[in-house]
Amino acid sequence: MNFKAIAHSKLNKKSGFTLIEVLIAMAVFSIGILAITGMQVTSIQGNQSARLRTEAVSYAAKHMDTLISNGYSAATDGSATEGLIDLEWEIFPNSPVNDAKTIVLTATWDDKWGAKNVTLRYIMYNPD
Repeated sequence: MNFKAIAHSKLNKKSGFTLIEVLIAMAVFSIGILAITGMQVTSIQGNQSARLRTEAVSYAAKHMDTLISNGYSAATDGSATEGLIDLEWEIFPNSPVNDAKTIVLTATWDDKWGAKNVTLRYIMYNPD
C-alpha cells in the first residue's frame, strides 16, 4: 500500500460527534444539573429549618433558666417572643407532688413545612 492509499483511507473514516449525539448529551447533562439544583434548594430549606429549631431550643433553655433562677415563689405563667420564636410557659402547682411546681415551656415557630414546636419540662421543689 502506498502513501496516497493510506492517507485516502484515513480521510474516509468518520470521526467526531453527530448533531444528535451532541443534543442527547446536552439533554442528559441538563437533567443532571436540574436535579442538583433541586437538591441544593431542598438542602437550603432544611438548613433554615434546623437553624430555627436550634434557636427555639436555645431561647427555651434561656427562659427556663430564668424561670428557675427567679425562685419557686416567682414562677408564674407567661409568654414572650424572641425573633421568629414564640415562647409560652405554664406553671402547674403541686405537680407531680405537694410543694412542687412543674414548669412546661413550649417554643413555637413556622417554617416551610408548617408549624413546629419544642417543649421543655422542669419540676421545681419548694426549698422551704
